[in-house]
Amino acid sequence: MVVKTVKLVLLDANHLMHRAYWAIQRSLKTSKGEQTNAVFGVASMILTLIAREKPDIIIACFDEGDETFRHAENKEYKAGRAETPDDFYVQIPRVHQCLKAFGIPTLSDPKYEADDLIGSAAIRAAKEEWDVLIVTGDRDLFQMADTRICIAVPHKGYTEPHYLDAAGVK
Repeated sequence: MVVKTVKLVLLDANHLMHRAYWAIQRSLKTSKGEQTNAVFGVASMILTLIAREKPDIIIACFDEGDETFRHAENKEYKAGRAETPDDFYVQIPRVHQCLKAFGIPTLSDPKYEADDLIGSAAIRAAKEEWDVLIVTGDRDLFQMADTRICIAVPHKGYTEPHYLDAAGVK
């Protein structure tokens, strides 16, 4: 009997949205004027990812935008970051709708960042001997790479991802 290993893909959804938002012209809108560049980009990346990776399970993890435990511990946490434009935020509900249409569950928690949720899910899945692919460009998550957990950094949408295992991170 052959046992198939489960392949779990964990999406850093905030990262994918930011990549899409900045990579695709902001003039991409519906006939009613609703901006859709981030939504279009995320949908495009997901279609390419599904075709390329053939995952058994995909989970999209989001930041909720509230202050997490890190903000309580360090008042300067993320103090140097530029403000995200308002037209980015209005697309978040549409990205959630898009993910729901794909049948991709989302995970978020007001006390934790998407990184924390991704890390916890990756460790749990690896302990169950699942193969895990974390899709992100966030270097904080690179520390997760090991024998069962690989990092995919999207490039050119998701047509040319750069894969990092533990040796690749070093």
